[in-house]
Amino acid sequence: RQGGASGRAFYARCRLRRRIITQIRLHFIMSFTNDMTSFGEQHNNFMDKVQIVILAAGAGKRMGRDDLPKVLIPFRGKPLVQNLLDEIKKSGVCSKPVIIVGQKAEMVKEALGSKYTYVFQVEQLGTGHAVMCTQKVLEGKVENIMVLNGDHPLVTAEMIQKLASYHLSQNKVITLGVVKAPDFKDWRKNFYDYGRIIRDSDGKLVLNN
Repeated sequence: RQGGASGRAFYARCRLRRRIITQIRLHFIMSFTNDMTSFGEQHNNFMDKVQIVILAAGAGKRMGRDDLPKVLIPFRGKPLVQNLLDEIKKSGVCSKPVIIVGQKAEMVKEALGSKYTYVFQVEQLGTGHAVMCTQKVLEGKVENIMVLNGDHPLVTAEMIQKLASYHLSQNKVITLGVVKAPDFKDWRKNFYDYGRIIRDSDGKLVLNN
């Protein structure tokens, strides 16, 4: 941590980067190699090419449930994260997701069982830090990591397949899956300042402070 004006500027940049990375809550893939061949859309072709990591360390206080970690809050008759896990299984992209746990970790592990690899995040320091916690488990073993949020129960198998297929076939280093909002009226007004990605008419990223 630096003091003075330069330190404050550095901190502001970090906050901006963290805002983009964490608040936008996108599903993204990080590739550790550019030496990838084009990929078909058959389910088996994804196996062992993409490792899915699920962020599931949050407490869920903003959802009004102190008794449960966020990913175990019920949705459509089952925990939030179980909806996502079911879609991952349908997608055929990854046979054994890595789940990052933190708040009430043992409760999450007990609810989901031993079919997954668990990584413990001691302190919840943001999305980037959570992914870093998997380094010892995944380094040198996988080419690509797809990071999904455990509290996103509406992500479908088709979304996961398309994201993986596009990333691998295009030899991308990082691929972001974004949602386009038609407007910011009514309930969507909350997303106006929610880590938006703004693009111009040519589809190029517009940097906006």
